[in-house]
Amino acid sequence: MAQVLEAGERPAVELGTDECPYPPMVSFEQPDGGSEAFPYDALMSVRYDPSGAVKVRFTTDTVTLRGRNLLTIWGVLRSGRARLLRVAAETDGVQLDQDEPHIDSITVTPLPLKN
Repeated sequence: MAQVLEAGERPAVELGTDECPYPPMVSFEQPDGGSEAFPYDALMSVRYDPSGAVKVRFTTDTVTLRGRNLLTIWGVLRSGRARLLRVAAETDGVQLDQDEPHIDSITVTPLPLKN
């Protein structure tokens, strides 16, 4: 049975497991629980912007993560070890560690089709 985690226990990044340290896909989870996953085989580039953004380009879409302390996220995407990245809401009563990666938003933008 799956364990339900409270907001403060849900990290922005989940890595591959011991059984599968390099997952075939990375999932991006929104605050409402909706997710979209992309295969690492389709990864074209990962760009880190120290002002608080990581842009992940796949063959069909670009995923933009906005937040703070995102250098770690850039590294695990670059190495193909991220299994799940999620937006973490800072709600009343939940104190998030200021040194940990925090994702404020995830935007998926389809790339223009080539004719």
